[in-house]
Amino acid sequence: MNKQKLSLGLSLVLVLSSSLVVTSNRANAGTAGASGIPADSSGISGDSFVPTNVETPGQLNQLLPGVNLEISSSGQIVVPQEVQNNLNNIAINITSQTPEPNTFAAAIYIVLVGGVGAEEGKAQIQSALTSYAVSPQLAQAFISSITGLLANGNVNITQLAVAINNWNEIVKQLSPNDLPKVANNPGLGKLARDLKQLRNALRKAR
Repeated sequence: MNKQKLSLGLSLVLVLSSSLVVTSNRANAGTAGASGIPADSSGISGDSFVPTNVETPGQLNQLLPGVNLEISSSGQIVVPQEVQNNLNNIAINITSQTPEPNTFAAAIYIVLVGGVGAEEGKAQIQSALTSYAVSPQLAQAFISSITGLLANGNVNITQLAVAINNWNEIVKQLSPNDLPKVANNPGLGKLARDLKQLRNALRKAR
């Protein structure tokens, strides 16, 4: 039984071990504090983001270790087109797998694509995470970071980084007993696997 718990928990920790690290400047920038969520993060879309607190190439590269980043003439973060295309293709594949209606997985799906009924989906995710003793503030920050993340099959790199960073913090808050419960949860378990897929796409592009 203990081995099973360890194995199931590990499927979540793997996301943590290959995490995207958001710089301390980003983490301290907005009103949400240590979770790294800027105040307007729920509205992030597209494939670039204006990093108001990133000033040097060294700081910029810390956002996505191992991935070549550039600052456009307009001051936006951009990644190689190959990386962006790879992520977008994975996003399209994920969103093409429509879950059964009226399920928790369907609620998460609606939040990810920013569809109608997203507010109800957010409430369900908040309730599920806090039932595993995740702090309400962290749960809310995570929900904000995944809202619309896969909308239109177009992944925003910075929003993805923040989402994974927040998920890592959630994993840290889970008890040994709750790790396998989350891994086996039809909605949260799949969400963790989807984030891992997106993270691995960046790692392969190094």
